[in-house]
Amino acid sequence: MRLLKLLRFFGILVALVTAFLYWPLKAPLESFHREAFERVGDFAFGSRFWLSGDAHAAFVNLHDPDVETQVRLAIREVFMVEDPATGKIVRYPVPDSLPILKPQRELDILVICMHRKAMRRMIDQQMTSGSPFGQIRISSRITGYWPLAFMLALLLAKPLPWKRKFVATVLGLILIEVFVLMRLTVFMLDVCYAAPGKSFAIMQPGETLGGLIDQAKTLLVDNPTLSFVMPVLVWVLVAVTKEEWASLFRLLGAMSDDEDEDARDELEETNIDTPASVSPNAK
Repeated sequence: MRLLKLLRFFGILVALVTAFLYWPLKAPLESFHREAFERVGDFAFGSRFWLSGDAHAAFVNLHDPDVETQVRLAIREVFMVEDPATGKIVRYPVPDSLPILKPQRELDILVICMHRKAMRRMIDQQMTSGSPFGQIRISSRITGYWPLAFMLALLLAKPLPWKRKFVATVLGLILIEVFVLMRLTVFMLDVCYAAPGKSFAIMQPGETLGGLIDQAKTLLVDNPTLSFVMPVLVWVLVAVTKEEWASLFRLLGAMSDDEDEDARDELEETNIDTPASVSPNAK
């Protein structure tokens, strides 16, 4: 019973800390996280998209007042093409008016997916339409802030020594960032780098691989509940001790024994209340 009371108290404390992170501190923390989200994205995908050295992405804050300049600086590389005849770099002009996506509700980060050979491909195939780069709008709040804030709420609510809490927080941040990068990777593959018919795509997946990417997007990107399920799993990995697991298993075992004892008591009462059957041949 004591463990149940502690669990109840912990749940209330988590709810209070979560509400505090999502309401009074929401605006400053989200602003800070948006800037950090942009920098982490540039660090992870700014030079290459995983194993593809020809593809890379830039992250731009759509709330930046000079967003068009930021986009121009990001895409200028894809308009530089090597001439196969001379080996020199030809700089194609960046269009004066760029079709930059605007922020929409919570969609506050612009991801620019680029392929260094896309312009060369468009020239070789004499494509009159298309673009050497693609654009995706994402929500830094849903993608990154929600799981991060909920994981921090769980860690702050749990009574731990400060040294262990610090280590758990660092490990939790790393695992949450890995989860966020997985989300971004799947989203960028589905919309840009593995999208059929795109000049900046790095692959044309078949039916099987395309189906796997769609399923991964449904699970990791389109599922908002994962923003709260994954922090719980991360918290369990980094903060729950062996002693707490042992106490939980003992509690579950005791609850199971109580249920078995209640079932036996009910069976005995049933046997007492039911009259004994009499054989028709008995005299």
